[in-house]
Amino acid sequence: MREGGNERYFESVIRRLARAAAPGDDYYVFSYRGAAASRIPADNGGRVTHVPLRRRAVTWQRAVELPWHAWRLGLDVLHVPFNFLPIGRARKVVTIHDLSFLHFPETHGAAERLRLRLLTGTAARRADHVLTDSECVKNDLAERYGVPASRITVTPLAVERDVFRPPGEEERRELRQRAQLACEYLLHVGTLHPRKNVGVLIEAMARLRARGRRDHHLVLVGRAERRAGEVFRLVRARGLETVVHFLEVPDAAALAALYGAAKRSRSNGS
Repeated sequence: MREGGNERYFESVIRRLARAAAPGDDYYVFSYRGAAASRIPADNGGRVTHVPLRRRAVTWQRAVELPWHAWRLGLDVLHVPFNFLPIGRARKVVTIHDLSFLHFPETHGAAERLRLRLLTGTAARRADHVLTDSECVKNDLAERYGVPASRITVTPLAVERDVFRPPGEEERRELRQRAQLACEYLLHVGTLHPRKNVGVLIEAMARLRARGRRDHHLVLVGRAERRAGEVFRLVRARGLETVVHFLEVPDAAALAALYGAAKRSRSNGS
């Protein structure tokens, strides 16, 4: 399974459902990649089962595999954590994180825009319930697709406090050394794609350096997606190769360490 925001959301949902499962509840995790099975807590009492999907193609999953498994297992509810909805009789919940393809169409390819328009609109209108992360997206869904507010629940993304916690000053220094980042740094976590506005961060860093501010570096953590080359080229064009650091997506513990060792804001008193 790929590592990114959507995948971490999916992983957290799996873990929380496993912990909250009541006696008699059964949950099934469907995924193309077998790595999803490793996300299931070992102490779930057998209430969560991984069901591998045979093909990666979304159309095949939506039209064939997921409806088949839903019927075979007699599912009451099927939750899909991204913008497409399978056919079938089970009640369906879909998570739609954003509608960036509508607001910033230039950051998506033509084929991707078409796919997202068709799948997202269908999912939003036909789902029994829609989950999203913000009131802004909830309003978008109501306005763009006519989804009644009663069918949308806003669930702001939370912090896993057993993983992410503010470290002390000595621990911060140790974390920076462990990550081989001896300097203070600003941290951005997200896929490397122009739609994430990473270019603004790079331009801001270039301006700070031009004004003599050389006390901070910039650390970009995320998977390189299509058009990530634009981000790399901008770094080279601004002469920031030794100042901007690109890191692959780490596991949760390493990511928490990177957060903890990053520059602290003065506004919150920390």
